[in-house]
Amino acid sequence: MHHGAYPTHVYKGIVFVYMGPPGMVPAFPIYDTCELPGYRYELTSWVWPANWVQIRENAMDPAHTYFLHTVVSGAQFTENFAAMPEHDFHETPYGMVYVANRRVKDFVWTRICEVVLPNVHSLPSNWNEITEEKIGVPPFLFDWAVPIDDTHTMIIGFYVQVEGSTVDARKLLEEVPGQLPNRPYVERQRQPGDYEAQVLGRPISVHSKEYLVPNDRGVVMFRKLLRQQIRALLNGDKKKQKIERPKEVIRTYAQDTIVRQATAAGGLDEDRRLLLEIGRKVFAGLYSNKSEHVA
Repeated sequence: MHHGAYPTHVYKGIVFVYMGPPGMVPAFPIYDTCELPGYRYELTSWVWPANWVQIRENAMDPAHTYFLHTVVSGAQFTENFAAMPEHDFHETPYGMVYVANRRVKDFVWTRICEVVLPNVHSLPSNWNEITEEKIGVPPFLFDWAVPIDDTHTMIIGFYVQVEGSTVDARKLLEEVPGQLPNRPYVERQRQPGDYEAQVLGRPISVHSKEYLVPNDRGVVMFRKLLRQQIRALLNGDKKKQKIERPKEVIRTYAQDTIVRQATAAGGLDEDRRLLLEIGRKVFAGLYSNKSEHVA
């Protein structure tokens, strides 16, 4: 008797399984964020009762950090999120990013969050202090949204921590309201968070009941790219498949960059244009040399 088995690959404590056609096993993708010198990687995982797509598309909604985590529920992270960002969205070789730009006193804070298709999320820290210039601060969390079934998702990945740091990253995130289930109903109503936004509407969101606005551009773009990749895969069009990974280490774009920049002369509209210009330069690489990562 013979029992077939899927090939596996163990990486930093996570077992990855290839479930595609035999003889077509791709190179295992290694991302630069997961190989930073001077950093350690702490495993984390949790399961939420919702479809993986609605959990992952939340990652491309920069406006929710202002509305959900600051205006509606009070400052769940820091007061620095109290400014509505000027944001851009860009495709990358393997997915997309949002570039959220805020003015905090004499600084411009550019926060780049990334999705690597179909289900990888790279998230900058929610607790950075905006008191000095910092170039290319690495992400705080790097994870995969893995569907268990249509209505349950395991999020599994790493907290990215500087060696020697005494920060308990898991505790830091889990103490934020709305990051865990089983809160009292009244508390959920008064201080909703990511769990309430992603899970409590429906286990599978109904897009026809949505009222999309300009701030939802990132969510729309994520859905569009995902559909394009499904069609490219079904049609066998490898040129259009962002999911094809190279053998070399893959560059990622998520980061925090803080630069000192005086308010633009000419008023609010001119300053908004300045914020967008700085964010585009950061994404283009002007401030994001990987050799300049800071703690």
